[in-house]
Amino acid sequence: MRFSIGRSGASHRSGASGNRDRASGASERASGAAAPSPHRRMWNVIAALLVVLAVALIQLWRADSDSPRPGGAGRASGAASSASGASGAGSASSGELTASEALSALKLLPGGRPDSGRGYSRAEFGLEDGWPDTDGDGCTVRNEVLRRDLAGVTFWSGKSTPPGCVVATGTLRDPYSGTVISFDRARAPEAVTIDHVVALYDAWRAGAQDWDADTRAQFATDPLNLLAVSGAANKEKGHATAAQWLPDNPAFVCEYAARQVAVKRAYGLRVDDDERHALHEVLSDCVR
Repeated sequence: MRFSIGRSGASHRSGASGNRDRASGASERASGAAAPSPHRRMWNVIAALLVVLAVALIQLWRADSDSPRPGGAGRASGAASSASGASGAGSASSGELTASEALSALKLLPGGRPDSGRGYSRAEFGLEDGWPDTDGDGCTVRNEVLRRDLAGVTFWSGKSTPPGCVVATGTLRDPYSGTVISFDRARAPEAVTIDHVVALYDAWRAGAQDWDADTRAQFATDPLNLLAVSGAANKEKGHATAAQWLPDNPAFVCEYAARQVAVKRAYGLRVDDDERHALHEVLSDCVR
């Protein structure tokens, strides 16, 4: 009986052990099936790295898109200046050049001998009755340029005069002579005058006589070509080209030469050989 029981217990223990062995084997086989191979683990790592790289590239692209581009501020400033210039002479119209830019642009200006001055008059440029009001605000171009170029301006008050329009007094640092002029309209209105940087007569001989009346009128009132200057310096300059006259003020010579080129480029006006040589000499000194 004991023997019988012993065999039965042993058989039971052996069966239980076998069951455990089979379960352990099954577990090991299941564990072995679930564990990735070294090859698969490598591809998993590569995939994760690619995801991280893609996210980093997207963030970099977004940051670059939000940052300002070089020259962006310059373009916005130019657009603002153009808008301001369109409403009058509150600021110079677009088209101004640095000395370096003017030196490059000078090479592209058309050349040729000046035309005859026959037929020239200020009336051909729409100035037969003095300075016009080009934007309908009641203020003439002269007063708008004075308001732009003078400091500490006060305005003439009158029943037929729009407020803040006719400049009564102000201070001009004359760009041509470098002197300071106290302007008083009542006492000496011609102490400060408005000069065409490229003289009307010069423009007439350089191609303007072939323009229509509207283009000549636009040229004569373009803020880019207008400066408030000493009446005496303006008279001294007269109709002279850049080959015949330059400002006495050395601090303004570069800007004057660059403005000459900017205006002639804007309107496609010619320069003769003497003028081109004079402007090239000045502008080359300016960029050294």
